[in-house]
Amino acid sequence: MRHTFLGHQLKSHVMNAAGVHCTTLDELSILLKNTKGLIVTKTATLHPRQGNIKPRYAEIPGGSINSMGLPNLGIDAYINFITLNSMRAHRIILSIAGLSLNELIRVAHRANCSKALAIEVNLSCPNIDGKPQVAYDFQTTEYLLKQLGIIFDKPWGVKLPPYFDPIHFDQITELLNRSSVSFVTAINSPGNALWLDEDLKSVIVPKDGHGGIGGPMILPIALANVSHLRKRLRPEIEMIGCGGVETALDVKKHMKCGAQIVQVGTTLMKYGPHLLNELSASV
Repeated sequence: MRHTFLGHQLKSHVMNAAGVHCTTLDELSILLKNTKGLIVTKTATLHPRQGNIKPRYAEIPGGSINSMGLPNLGIDAYINFITLNSMRAHRIILSIAGLSLNELIRVAHRANCSKALAIEVNLSCPNIDGKPQVAYDFQTTEYLLKQLGIIFDKPWGVKLPPYFDPIHFDQITELLNRSSVSFVTAINSPGNALWLDEDLKSVIVPKDGHGGIGGPMILPIALANVSHLRKRLRPEIEMIGCGGVETALDVKKHMKCGAQIVQVGTTLMKYGPHLLNELSASV
């Protein structure tokens, strides 16, 4: 069965989530060669980043917790990878972020010159000390959407954190509906979670143990966000569902709630790239 996204025919509607099996060029090459659908790069910043100290990812009951710290090769490395794989660039989404608004604008200009199918702007990263992540700051989000709409002349979208109040869905979709976004990805990992080791002696990831959670435990949150957003967004804005996918049934649930493409994170980390084709074939 073929599926369409942004006007392109795809052989699968299941793909990786940004950050999973896509940080190194070897990981990206394996994904591109051994999966049938889209792939997305690790979220890229202007310069390479080592990220937080290890261990920064751990499996916990019901899913996972991570405090990665945006480890990545820098935007130029991912643009070069896409250029080298230009014959398959129509299957690659380039994910970007910035540690400041100025950096994000600079990264966006570079990303726009890539041959990627589309650009996914991660609005669920911190931006300015003392302020929330971008997508929880609606004034900053409005400003960024306008600026990015001027920069991009290719399809682009945003990756959002989870929202938990109806008024917030109203506010974010009002801004998105007035923007030039082509797609929305929901959700990024719910953040600020905490888990202790079995001896109750220490936390298991950096930054005092606080991190984002993933895996089956977040599926209800992800489905609710996909559903709320889909009902409020303009019909022509396409939807990528992300969060909590463990089985083909979970993929179907995302699609029932309005997703056209479904990303897999924790389960992909656990079982490897072959899982994506297996999930797609089972739907």
